Amino acid sequence: MPNNTSTMRHSIYNYAAKLQANALVGSGITKWSARRSLDIITEKQLNRVIENIDALPEKKQAVARGAMIDHYGNTKAAKAYYNSDNAKFDIHGYPGAIADYTAAIELDPKDANAHVNRGRAKDLLDDYKGALADYTGAIELNPKLAQAYYYRGKAKSSFKYLYHDYGGVIGDDGFDAHLRVKYNEAIEDYAKTIELNPSYTNAYKKRGRLKSSLSDYKGAFDDLNKAIELNPKDADSYRARGDVKAQLCDYGGAIADYTRVIELNPGDAYAYADRGLAKDGLGDYRGALADYAKAGELNPTTTSYFLCGSAKFSLGDYKGAIADFTKDIAQSENPYFSLRKRIEARNSLGDHEGAIADYTLLIERDPGDCLYTERGDAKWKLDDSMGAIADYSEAIRLNPECEWAYYKRGIAKEALGDIPGAHEDFRKVKEIDPKAAKKYCDKSRAFANDYFEFKEYKKAIAELDKVIIFEPKDADAYHKRGLAKSLFDDDTGALGDLNKAIGLNPENPNAYYNRGVIKKSLGDTLGAHEDFRKVKEIDPKAAKKYCDKSRASANDYFESKKYEEANREFDKVIIFNPIDADAYHKRGLAKSWLKDYAGALGDLNKAIGLNPADARAFHNRGVVKNALGDGQGADADYAKEAELRQIAPPNPSKG
Repeated sequence: MPNNTSTMRHSIYNYAAKLQANALVGSGITKWSARRSLDIITEKQLNRVIENIDALPEKKQAVARGAMIDHYGNTKAAKAYYNSDNAKFDIHGYPGAIADYTAAIELDPKDANAHVNRGRAKDLLDDYKGALADYTGAIELNPKLAQAYYYRGKAKSSFKYLYHDYGGVIGDDGFDAHLRVKYNEAIEDYAKTIELNPSYTNAYKKRGRLKSSLSDYKGAFDDLNKAIELNPKDADSYRARGDVKAQLCDYGGAIADYTRVIELNPGDAYAYADRGLAKDGLGDYRGALADYAKAGELNPTTTSYFLCGSAKFSLGDYKGAIADFTKDIAQSENPYFSLRKRIEARNSLGDHEGAIADYTLLIERDPGDCLYTERGDAKWKLDDSMGAIADYSEAIRLNPECEWAYYKRGIAKEALGDIPGAHEDFRKVKEIDPKAAKKYCDKSRAFANDYFEFKEYKKAIAELDKVIIFEPKDADAYHKRGLAKSLFDDDTGALGDLNKAIGLNPENPNAYYNRGVIKKSLGDTLGAHEDFRKVKEIDPKAAKKYCDKSRASANDYFESKKYEEANREFDKVIIFNPIDADAYHKRGLAKSWLKDYAGALGDLNKAIGLNPADARAFHNRGVVKNALGDGQGADADYAKEAELRQIAPPNPSKG
């Protein structure tokens, strides 16, 4: 305001004349302008002056107020004016209050309280920088003004202020660090407030909440306990302490605090809702449901229908949950969460068509790649592969980096027989997100193992296809896919996979063994025997294991008179243990039953060469020689048999 008193008083007189011209003769303002003396105007008259000023047009109010304050003297008049401003502040006339506080500050620039209250008005109008400037100005004027520190701390920790002050994207890497810095600054201001006024309950409460946000739970409890000690009837302090306990999963303690809030304020709908959430955390869904219902009874605008629906969902009452979510959707401006939960409830009832309808409602409100992908999943459950592919494709169009949409589209294409298209989508997953590809790879590997155990070889092959796409150097995947193909009667494909497995890991004896088996079935006996010999070369223990397995199988086949199968197994035994006389003996017998007398004779010759004390071998060779027309040779073998039986030789070694 101007300091030239004579000029300002001249303005007062002129303005009083204008008031008279406006038919306001006799009002407080004209009485005031006529007297122009502080010592003769009464407080009642001064209040009347203020009331009349408030009744003037807005543009005239500021002139009249300024003139009044200048005329009556800065300090006392400013206090009267300041009181009028507070009335405006209380009825939410924030812009008017700011103008009036500004006028009061111009009259008395050292009035720290006016700075604080103007800051509060600015704060409530989201002018955070202006508010902070006023609070800081008040502190500079009066470093011992506790409320200035309190409100500055409150402004610094306001989420809206943090959002505007940061300027980046909420939730990005820098925001958390920014938040911690501002929270610590606010904590310092609350600490100063408490230092100046140790009984400032709200400062303890606000500082406690911030400490909790910074994971200083002991500090939080210390502050909130102190707030409750200072004011045992402050329901909000109990609520704040209950929130910290709930955050730490101390649901029993949280329930006790929320119950105290309800005792102090039985009409507090949110306390019932909070207590319901704590009961939910303890698994007391029926207790939670009762509290949610009470919250809705007290305040229908709360999220009680959503919460009741959630409790019913947890109790397995999916139809009841759907009914509550539907009510919340009908009254809510943003029913996102209720639609989400209703989808879950519908899926739990197997109502995938209803879930698709809800996804469509969400997509109409806010189309996004995740929603299209999830609706695609619902269509997939209804065997609508084409519809699922359409939704996955739309998700990819909206977000070309959506790896899971590519993966799921690949699965759907695979089901429709579009194997090249499916494999291309799987390769895209790996290109976009190698970590996700590993996750899917591990999942497919587990499925493949399960399918293999249940002898569902076609499904095992499909899963191993994915594993190999995600991990093209996975020797074990090629090995297992080769086995699955062999068992699915695709020996040629199996051979290709086992060749690849051995190429990637040439020291795997199992791969050589299985490739040998396949080569044998394809007629490549020499190649098979070479692979079996390789097993023995790489791992003698593995060779013995396979040898024992083949011997057992051969004996079983022999007993069952399946001589061809027995021969194949004896072949392996002999490769793994070429000095096994008994294996040659039994293979010779099997060949004789198949009327392969020449082959039988060769094996029995080998058996006798390895164990010349085996009377049985001489007897059986005699039978074979008779079959070949060599009666003399047969007689000689029978004679040897008789000779040996008199000696009673020990059991031959099997090597």
